[in-house]
Amino acid sequence: MLTVTSLSKPFAGEIKGVDLSRPLSDAHFAEVLEAWYQYPVLVFRGQELSLEAQQDFASRFGPLMARARPASARGKSAQDNPYLMLVSNVQIGRAHV
Repeated sequence: MLTVTSLSKPFAGEIKGVDLSRPLSDAHFAEVLEAWYQYPVLVFRGQELSLEAQQDFASRFGPLMARARPASARGKSAQDNPYLMLVSNVQIGRAHV
């Protein structure tokens, strides 16, 4: 059963009860989409998605656009896929000031 909980209304909501590594039914995706209309940021904790599963899920929101950043700036796991980019607050190989 899919549930949506407010984390920081109206900014973020947490969705539980879905496994994003598998295709969602149209009914479950409609619930996710409704939650996205309410919360611009959705949190799905504990998910283990392949790059393909992540891309498939994201494409349900609309057509994907290729990143303009060079492959070397997208993160090691996404270098061969122009639709994916690593987003992190961890800086590797840089000194913190």
